[in-house]
Formats: sequence, structure tokens, C-alpha cells
Amino acid sequence: NLGNLYLRLGRFDEAVASYRRALQLDPKSPTAWVNLADAWRAQGRNDEAEAKLLKGLSALPKSPDLLHALGLTLVRKGDKASALPALAEAARLAPTRPRYSYVWAIALHSAGRSSEAIQALRAADKRHPYNVAILRALVSMERERGNTQAALLHAGKLAEALPDDPRVKAMIAELRRGG
Repeated sequence: NLGNLYLRLGRFDEAVASYRRALQLDPKSPTAWVNLADAWRAQGRNDEAEAKLLKGLSALPKSPDLLHALGLTLVRKGDKASALPALAEAARLAPTRPRYSYVWAIALHSAGRSSEAIQALRAADKRHPYNVAILRALVSMERERGNTQAALLHAGKLAEALPDDPRVKAMIAELRRGG
């Protein structure tokens, strides 16, 4: 926590020292590894962030938090192909975390694997019904594929989750008009 405070205050060296101290106290803390890597990322030093995450994964090979952070770091470095396995494994290891499934699906879609992305989102929707991010992604991807009926189905569910959102109502009206 002290490291997070230092990082917010722009005191990078003290933040890194705090995260390193946390790792000395508990080298199996995924949070400390992720925070240390994030400090490097905040400085635009994604190579160092990746190295710290890989070192953390050597100690905690099945940590969904470290795998997810590694996947995001690889995406930031422009290595989307290498990011997919890490993001997929994070989503698999932490099915209760909708964000991990969502990010993996978005990465699949960005890689041109839209069918797989929609499958991943549908599975996530079953585990996390009414998750707004998942539903928005499903509407968008189904619409992009020209599957208006599926987009409308997910938009209807989104309207149940956000009954007073005028943007959702407008989206449904547009989909009904065939747009």
C-alpha cells in the first residue's frame, strides 16, 4: 500500500523500493509482483515490467493475476500474439473474474478471431449474467458480424441491467431499424 501511495505521488524510486520490500516479506504475493511491474509500466519501461512478471510467474506459475498482467504488458508492447496465451490462461484459471474473460475476448477479436471471441463472451455471460462490459462487447461483435437478432438479444439483456440508460434504449431502437 505504501508503494501505491508513493507511485500516486510520483515518487517512483520509493514506490519500487516498497514493492521490493513487500516481495522480500512475501515472495509469493501476486499483488506485489503486479504492482512492481505496474510501476515499471507507468515509467514506460514495459520490458522491465515484462521481466518482473516473468520472474513472478517463475515463483507463481498458476497466478491468474500475473498472467493477466503479463498479457496486458505484451499487448502494450505490441506483441498481441504472445499475449493471447497468457490472457487465455488467466481467464481459465479465474472464471469468477469477468474482467479476465472480457479482456481475453477483446484480444481474440483484435487478433481477427471474432468467432472465438464471441464464444468466450457467451461462456462468460453464462457465468456472469448481466455484466455490462460483456454484454456491450457481445452486442458490438454480433452487430459487426451482421447478426442483428443475437445483438438484439444481448441488448435486451443489457437493458435489463441498465433500465434507465438512454444509450441502451437508442441502441435497441437502432438495431430494430436494422442498423
